[in-house]
Order: sequence, then structure tokens, then C-alpha cells
Amino acid sequence: MADDQSTGALKDLRANRPDAHAAIQALMQLGDGALGALIAALRAPDPRVRAGAAEALGELASASALNDLLQALSDTDDRVMRAASWALSQLGPLAVESLIAALGSDQPAVRESAAWTLGRAANPAALPALLDALYDPVPDVRHVAAWALGELGDESATPALLDALYQPDPDLQEAAAEALGKLAAAGSVDILLQALNHQTPAVRQAATRSLGRIATPEAVGGLLAALNDEDTAVRRIAARALGLIGDPAAQPALLASLNDSDAGVRARAAESLGKLGDDSAADALSDLLLRGP
Repeated sequence: MADDQSTGALKDLRANRPDAHAAIQALMQLGDGALGALIAALRAPDPRVRAGAAEALGELASASALNDLLQALSDTDDRVMRAASWALSQLGPLAVESLIAALGSDQPAVRESAAWTLGRAANPAALPALLDALYDPVPDVRHVAAWALGELGDESATPALLDALYQPDPDLQEAAAEALGKLAAAGSVDILLQALNHQTPAVRQAATRSLGRIATPEAVGGLLAALNDEDTAVRRIAARALGLIGDPAAQPALLASLNDSDAGVRARAAESLGKLGDDSAADALSDLLLRGP
């Protein structure tokens, strides 16, 4: 069954080329005998048609399209590359070996698409190759590899992701911090707490979000400090994370956050106070309701 989170290529085709969309839908209905025509459409002059054909082949999850979809990873149009990558993720274990090999391509865009697809497929066999890809010379490949390792969910990737947090690449640090939260490894808490002081807001946001996912009381002190971060998004994430952890010690700071200048922070503080379950917060919540907008 196809993943509901497709690329939207067929929807885009229906809106802009209804004739081509109808032809692809008809070919899908005709079954295996029409697969050759769908595969040929991967070489159509219109990139919207190529992307739509790739997405259709993903919905059909046909093994016979594997090599052609791999070639489509090097398409010059991002829509086609994304659709082909998504389609390959629908083939499951069948495509993993070829995608691992694609991580060795001399084309950075192919390596990046392969890493993304392996993350979507979440096949544990991809772990060693994705760990190697964390050290790819191209930043975008490294970032996607870090994300993919989080999707695999294998805690053995934790040391490499912790190392990535020390690399002088803020985008990689952000991706690594997010991935560590998905792995929920207790050994990553200390470095994520350190990342709450990173100069880049996106890294602080990722670290804050991951500490909320790990939901350990050890993170409460750092998250309380994050409620005063200059970045609004960090404060919002911290307020929510404290509710996920559920430590009563967070209540005074969350009450103070009901006076934050940002409505989103106030909202998440209110939600977290509800999760803490202490009815002594009722008066402060009532005051919030009675204020002007």
C-alpha cells in the first residue's frame, strides 16, 4: 500500500495537465501490461509528467520500475527527484541495496535523494552506509543522512550523531539534535542541554524539542532556562516540553510564561499547566481568560 505522504506530483499534474493526469490514471488501471508506458513517461519532456509517472509507479510498487526510478534520482528537476525518491521508498527491502549503492554516486543530488529515501524506508540494513554519509563532503548529504538515522530509530547511531553536534555546521547540528530526540537515547541528554546555548536558534529549537521527546527530569533545569530564550520558537517548544515531562517543579515558571509577550508561548504554557494537574494554577489561567486580546 502506498504511503499517504506522497509528493503531490499527481495532484499537481491533475491541476495543470488534466489530460496527462487522466492518461496516467488509465495506465495505472490497465495493470502490469501498461507498466512499460508509465516507465517510458519518466523520460517525458514535461517534468510534471515525469514526476507524476514516478509517483504512480510508487503507488503501484512495481519491482520492474526499480532501475528506471533509480535513474530518475538524477533528474534535473527537483519535483521528479522527490517523486522518484518517494516511489523507491514504497518498494521496501527490494530497493535498499540499490539505494545504498547510490550513496556512492558521484552526483551529490543522487546521494542526497538516496539518503532521504533510505530514511523513508527505515530499513536497518542502511545503517552503516548512512553513518558513513554523515561525513559526506557535501553539506546537504550530511544533513539528510542525520535525519535518516533518526528515522531508522537505531540507538547505535547515537555516538555518531553526538559527534555531529560538535561539527562546525549548524544545519548538521540541527539535524543531529532532531535525530537524537527520535532515538530517545538517555546518553544524549547532556550534550542536548549544552546545545540549548548554541548561537543558532534552529539548533536550540531542535535540542529543546528533542529533550521534550526524551522526557527525562534531568532536562527540566535547562528547559526552564529556555523559557527565557530570546527566540520565540524556543520558548514555545520549551513550554510544551515541560508539559511532556510533567515535573511539578516546572509550575512556577510555566505560570510566569502565561505573561509571555507571545500568544503561542502563553498557549503552550497553559496546555502544560493542564497536564501538570495542579489546580492551584486555576486562578492564573482564569486571569489569562479575562485579559484583553
